[in-house]
Amino acid sequence: MIKNSKKVINKTNFLYEALFVVAFLLSSFWLFSAIRSENFSLELIYSQNGAYIFILSLIALTVSYLNRDKLKNWLSYVIRFLCNNIVAVFGVMILFQIVTLLFASGLSGYDVYGLYHAAMGDIDSQKWTYLQNYPNNFLLFLFMRIVHSLTLLQILNIIAIDFSIAMSYFTAKRLFDKQTARYSILLFIATLGFSPWFLNTYSDTFVLPFVSLGIFFLTCWSEKSIAPHYRLISLLSAGFFSSIAYYLKPSAIIFVIAYFLISILKLGKFKPFFISFLVFIIGALVFAMPFTLYKNNQNYVHFDKNKVFPMTHFLMLGISKNGMYNGPDVQLTRSAKTAKEKKEVNIRVFKQRLKQLGTLGYTKFLYGKYCKTIHDGTYAWGADGAGKTGFLVTSNLNPSEKLSPFIHSNFGSFLRSFIYTDGNGQGYTNGKNTFFYRFIAQIIYIIMIFGILLSTLKSRYDFKVMWLLLSMIGLMLFLLLFEGGRSRYLIQTLPVFVILAAYGYHSKFGTQNLKSRSKNK
Repeated sequence: MIKNSKKVINKTNFLYEALFVVAFLLSSFWLFSAIRSENFSLELIYSQNGAYIFILSLIALTVSYLNRDKLKNWLSYVIRFLCNNIVAVFGVMILFQIVTLLFASGLSGYDVYGLYHAAMGDIDSQKWTYLQNYPNNFLLFLFMRIVHSLTLLQILNIIAIDFSIAMSYFTAKRLFDKQTARYSILLFIATLGFSPWFLNTYSDTFVLPFVSLGIFFLTCWSEKSIAPHYRLISLLSAGFFSSIAYYLKPSAIIFVIAYFLISILKLGKFKPFFISFLVFIIGALVFAMPFTLYKNNQNYVHFDKNKVFPMTHFLMLGISKNGMYNGPDVQLTRSAKTAKEKKEVNIRVFKQRLKQLGTLGYTKFLYGKYCKTIHDGTYAWGADGAGKTGFLVTSNLNPSEKLSPFIHSNFGSFLRSFIYTDGNGQGYTNGKNTFFYRFIAQIIYIIMIFGILLSTLKSRYDFKVMWLLLSMIGLMLFLLLFEGGRSRYLIQTLPVFVILAAYGYHSKFGTQNLKSRSKNK
């Protein structure tokens, strides 16, 4: 018995060790790819300001190096100041979002464009094949139809993002400590709060509050110190909000799978795992059952199982030339008449492509796809859409009469030059000054990734860290196997990323700061 238990422990420890190694490798390549991002490549940016920025950057780096001790003290002061004034920083972020909404509101392109017009009644949703092919967007379609206003949708998107940012503080505080929570909310504010992503009313951001609540309530369930009935309510709530997240974006619940996988390894017994999982499922069904019932009896969209794109379609996309959406693959799946035929043709093409690539070729392909998926600190802002349905283009400005004086002002035109994606010649299809946004966003992104890398170096066999790391690994593997190629797909897991990064920084530098302070005393 003792020998068998030791073998189990050794196997479990091996799995734990493997998890940290994989997380370290993924985050290392992630950091390497982000540093090499074209957001830093001035020659690829069609901007008259590129040369000036390069010269100023060289001067700034030189001055920083010569005054590195003073700079270090100044940075420490700035971080402490921000941590002690989080409410004020949060308020400034909201002000930025309101100003951007007033002067730059517009309709995004690609899927958002079609969903919005279908929800507004401009497109006949009964005849529109998009929702029949992608029923996972039906909940978002319903939400848009109820709201029935682009301005209000963007306001609600701001609330969704800001709520998620606030929740990261409370979750990180429960998982680790107050200082980690402060770092977490600051990173979230920097990487998404001060970005224009709230203008893009899609599932990437609308799913965030439900992911955040799912993580928070699973964290509460894990706390043995709270009352049993509160823990039970927390687990039911985790299931409920995770279910909503699933119906908005199925891949968003990878953190749930990671949680229960780590739980069964930690518990080592099936019965307590099964009971907790069953309670979670009951909570999930509270939303899933009535929503499914409504979906099957509504009159907006006629769903046909033979028109739904199966998961095998996204697996086929995942091994296409760029590992991302492409017209020919979509037409191929659509041409298959039945659900069975769709799966068969997808699997056949997947096997053909895999055979053509070979083992070495597929490895190279995955590396290239991984770099393409995770390199962009703007989360692929402007990468989707073209022509009239460009990501954010002047032709799709918000038609609201109330916002018109702001949108059509000179300042509105100036502000949009930093975030709109109107084509202006060779290079990126960016506005005149989008390089500034891309450059700053990339620096913040690298800071976040470096923190995640640090989190793989500390507290081995810590359940909380392993859960978050496995959530990160799970998403990365999903994007490698299935449709990827866009950093936009990382937004759904930002609540995990910022907490990991915050923990990484605090575990590495927080202890050192405490030691240095004690020595000074």
